[in-house]
Amino acid sequence: MHVPVQGLVSLGEDGDCHPASGSQPLLDPSDRESQQLLTLQLVAVLSERLGPTVLSNTVQLMEFVGAVLQRVCADLTGRDMDTVETETLSVALGLIAAMLGGGVQFAQADYEAMEVLLAPLEQISVAHRDPSTQQLAAELRITIATHGAITRPSHIAAGSRHGTRGHHGSELDMTSTKFNNLQECGPGEGTVPEPRPLTPSTHMVDHTQSGNPPNNFHQVLQAACDPEVPTRVAALRTLTQTIKHRSQEALNHWEQLLTVFLDNLGHEDSFVYLTAIQGLEVLSDSAPDHMLLHLLREYQSTSLREQTAGSVDRRMKMGEVLMRVTRALGAVAPHYRDPLIQAFLIGSRDADSTMRASSLSNLGELCQRLHFALGPVIHEVVACLSAIVKTEQEAEVRRAAVHVVTLLLRGLSEKALQVLSDVLRDLYRLLKFVLRTEMDEVTVLHAQLALQEMDDVIRKFLFPDQKLEKKIMVLP
Repeated sequence: MHVPVQGLVSLGEDGDCHPASGSQPLLDPSDRESQQLLTLQLVAVLSERLGPTVLSNTVQLMEFVGAVLQRVCADLTGRDMDTVETETLSVALGLIAAMLGGGVQFAQADYEAMEVLLAPLEQISVAHRDPSTQQLAAELRITIATHGAITRPSHIAAGSRHGTRGHHGSELDMTSTKFNNLQECGPGEGTVPEPRPLTPSTHMVDHTQSGNPPNNFHQVLQAACDPEVPTRVAALRTLTQTIKHRSQEALNHWEQLLTVFLDNLGHEDSFVYLTAIQGLEVLSDSAPDHMLLHLLREYQSTSLREQTAGSVDRRMKMGEVLMRVTRALGAVAPHYRDPLIQAFLIGSRDADSTMRASSLSNLGELCQRLHFALGPVIHEVVACLSAIVKTEQEAEVRRAAVHVVTLLLRGLSEKALQVLSDVLRDLYRLLKFVLRTEMDEVTVLHAQLALQEMDDVIRKFLFPDQKLEKKIMVLP
């Protein structure tokens, strides 16, 4: 559709368009911010003229929203976002909230097309400076990832608030109002009705309009994203118990459960994220092949993102989840040796020292459980530990590296001479090097404990326990 824009210069405070005189230029080329604001005003006017049909073509909307989010993500790591960029992001998030809030009847293919927005929405939810924008982006990401199974009531309200922030809010008030009420306008209506209060029927548009009201399982999924901590934790525990009892409905929706647990993993309250860790552990036990690969992919992809305090904290929690899953696997853990070892070795070279220490700690616990399966990769592990001990600047990372040797010897016990036969001398020399050169007392203590473990292993081999027993045989 072609919409003529000739003569459009500005919008007055009453929201009407005022034509420009022939002697006035349409835009001032020297004022970039005014040009961008005029563009936003034009979008608002077009949305008013087109009515609800503006939301009918989801492909075009996704291209517009995707381009805006990609540009915002590119600016997150650089300079601060100016007012125009902030308002543009608000318009994009408001569009997504309007569509998910019932402005468009979604099919399965539409949700799959929207999955391209998951990555930029997650980056915005982690790295954006505004907490309300972070929360809205996270909630929209959950709704898209679960294909509408979880619909937060705050989507529409938050979308309307986003459209009116900033010192240019008076110029863009009508933009957010029209986006949030497009689904209420009839074709050809020129006025926008007053916003009506949210009710449960407006919250659940995606379920009720499709003719499938949410059952108890979907209600629990929604409660798992409730702002109230007790309600959220109770829902997470209910989901965990449902998985433990091998509910077929829970197993059929394991991807949605994974998204919910991963989202709660980033919560600041320990009561919430520890419950989410338990849920991920139980979910991994029910489907280890799929879950472990997803968790490793999440752990490794997170390490490539922006280095922030929140991202480091989330990655450490992911490491804890992986270790709990490894413990639950038991004797099956060696089957997943290579991807686990690779993930922790990569983490030991991370830019953040806390993350390096955490990865080494996880590596040590994993090596305890591999036993003879550790043989093919033991040279890589020892080479990594030796390089860290000799070159690492941070004391806490050197402590973790030496502690890995202690855990290795303690876990293998009498099997150490068989598994570590090729590298035992290298480990001994490494520990002696630490005793001679290390200035950190805690690292020296870890080296002494490792040497004590090694001494115990050698003594048990050279001087086995004497069994004071006598065989008595009865002759026939």
